[in-house]
Amino acid sequence: MYRADAKQWDGTYQREQCWQRLGLVSAQSERSAWKQFQPYLDKENEAAKKLPPRIGLTLAEFAEEWRTNVAVDLKGSTTRAAESHLRAHIIPKLGNYHLPEITTKVVQGFVAYLAGAGRSRKTAENNLLTLSTLLKRHGLGVMRAETSASQSSPCREKG
Repeated sequence: MYRADAKQWDGTYQREQCWQRLGLVSAQSERSAWKQFQPYLDKENEAAKKLPPRIGLTLAEFAEEWRTNVAVDLKGSTTRAAESHLRAHIIPKLGNYHLPEITTKVVQGFVAYLAGAGRSRKTAENNLLTLSTLLKRHGLGVMRAETSASQSSPCREKG
């Protein structure tokens, strides 16, 4: 069983669980099963390596829009905390990334940077929540319900 991103009709991606029958468990070793499964993993990993083009807003530009359009409607303490996270950690480290470039790997690197810099677990968690809120506002990282059958679902391929 593995997960694959399927492009939806509206251009967003939805993660789907896929499985591939490899044969009876009693008929092969674990090593043999992994060897048989490797082409499927290679295909998914190769697709994940391809970065989208550098278009659109950077995180710093989007944060400015968020400040003027969204932050004004939040409680003062929420806005102050988010501004602190943006100013001290998020914008200096991730501000130059274009929004489509912010992948799970980039976010994991950001969390590792916070942990390696001697920050507390709570500080890392709070910064991650602020970043997550920004990205959700942009529509990244949000799992949307599939409204129609996906045409490019990797789980539906016959192999």
